[in-house]
Amino acid sequence: MSATVVPEDRFAAVWGRLRRLDIERRNAVAVIECDGDGVAEIRCGGIIHRATASAVELQLHDHDLVAERSLLGLGAELPACLIYAAVYDDAVDGARFLRAWADDVEGDRLVAAREDWVGNYWEYWPTDPAAARVLFGPRLQKRVAMDAARRAAIDPARVSLVVRATQTRARRAFVRSLASVDAHRRPDALVPVRIRVGTGTPEVRGRLSQGGSGVDLRLPIDWLWTVWGPGLAVVDDRFVLAAGDGGLRTVEWFPSGGPASEHVPEVVPVRRSP
Repeated sequence: MSATVVPEDRFAAVWGRLRRLDIERRNAVAVIECDGDGVAEIRCGGIIHRATASAVELQLHDHDLVAERSLLGLGAELPACLIYAAVYDDAVDGARFLRAWADDVEGDRLVAAREDWVGNYWEYWPTDPAAARVLFGPRLQKRVAMDAARRAAIDPARVSLVVRATQTRARRAFVRSLASVDAHRRPDALVPVRIRVGTGTPEVRGRLSQGGSGVDLRLPIDWLWTVWGPGLAVVDDRFVLAAGDGGLRTVEWFPSGGPASEHVPEVVPVRRSP
């Protein structure tokens, strides 16, 4: 059966149990990962259950959340699946996970986070570091992050986290797109780029030049999950400003005729393959 939608505090009983777990049980909570379709396998009660990262929740296919939440209140054993569902819920609706994920563009901080998680005896369990950062594999973390970003983008208290996550990933992608443009001083990472994220028409301004460069990018608030998430940040060596039903809006550089090999940007539409 599929998980049933219940009130916002549907995992309160789960968190209560997690906070009372002894150290040995805490360190025995395994890391789980999903496949390309967002499906994860979880060892729960001695058998393998399946769960799917879908919309804004980890949908459990072998549990009834309403019934099992009631059973927890009566002292029933805590199913492993509910732990991961609670962790997913916390990551999507909170700020700790998205804040940490925003600056970890390549995921190279995950090992350190896991070591801190276990090494400090989970002193701040289950909130520091964010549980999803250490109990979910990279693909599942990306799924959580996209869901969390969509939620945070319409939350004034958290929208800055979406902006930060977008800026860090857009800058990395933009620098990568400069590799094929021979119009500026190297290395590419030293080209000054200002990235604004919000509403309005996506655009690019500035110049590349051997005498000095500077670029301004305006990206839509949904860039993270419509462009970066599907792997479209750089297409044919062009940085992608936005993606929509009509295709991609990419940045291409053309000689301006000015001194020092100056190039200026233009927004070039690219039709997406069906």
